[in-house]
Amino acid sequence: MSSDLHRHLQPFIRKWAPVLAAPWTCAAENPDFGDDCFTLGFEMDCMTSLQEKFPGEDVSRASFLRRVIHTIHDVHFLGTAIFSYWRYLTHWHEAPPPEDAAEWFSTAFSRLSELADSGKGTDKDAASPPIQKQESENSSPGICDGMQ
Repeated sequence: MSSDLHRHLQPFIRKWAPVLAAPWTCAAENPDFGDDCFTLGFEMDCMTSLQEKFPGEDVSRASFLRRVIHTIHDVHFLGTAIFSYWRYLTHWHEAPPPEDAAEWFSTAFSRLSELADSGKGTDKDAASPPIQKQESENSSPGICDGMQ
């Protein structure tokens, strides 16, 4: 992991995990979260990368994330998933957040912290297999598809 990313990742986790891994409040909708994600190099991809890696799964459910979280070894991949789910909930989801949203974020931030502490988790040293795009009738579109 680059020392620059490592230096900024734990402060990011300490700042945002308590906000997002808790019952939803207005603080969770703070646009600074998106700015911080961009600063760390995370992307907002509507969870497409997560859906491509785990086709046919409901990637926005905490039960799914708990089941697969230890197969994720790439900080950028996980940070992008966190950013994308937050963006979906704050910009396109037209209802209260799902009951398991806090658990989803808690699971994701816990793993992000583990990867940051290990000093691993960048493209150079990630153990995650590469994402393989699969075209099938079971493939899920990005959660933001059709949203403006």
